[in-house]
Amino acid sequence: MYSIKEYQKAYVEVLTVLEYLKEIDKEDYDKIPIDRIKHMEKEKDKDYCFKFDKDILIKNQVCQLSKELIAYIYFNYIASNSKRIEIQRKKTQINNEINLNNIELRPLFKEKEIKKQNNNTALIVRKKTILEIIKEKMKSIIDRFV
Repeated sequence: MYSIKEYQKAYVEVLTVLEYLKEIDKEDYDKIPIDRIKHMEKEKDKDYCFKFDKDILIKNQVCQLSKELIAYIYFNYIASNSKRIEIQRKKTQINNEINLNNIELRPLFKEKEIKKQNNNTALIVRKKTILEIIKEKMKSIIDRFV
């Protein structure tokens, strides 16, 4: 869950990226409801200054929340129906790859280590928790579209 301050800063970043979109593709920009843009304008952090470099990938310049908001805007307002279907398919495929039957749910919030004994030597294997796996999958989805 993000704080109000994080949303306010993300709104500044998203609005800056949308201004760039407006310059390069006004038709896509116009698909975004004006009330969404006005809400971000009203709630943005007025003291936060974000410099956007058009020569650097967006995902390398904005925070995680901004990436999520940009992905939301793209999926819900800009993407064509065929693109939405393609995104949904990829999301379903990724969800299917996560086989919850093979993941222990007990250690959700802590690191899990398994010690194995092989000929008087101990081997410690760190396994990822379900939250780490889900976070990585969602991050890879967002990174594909931002």
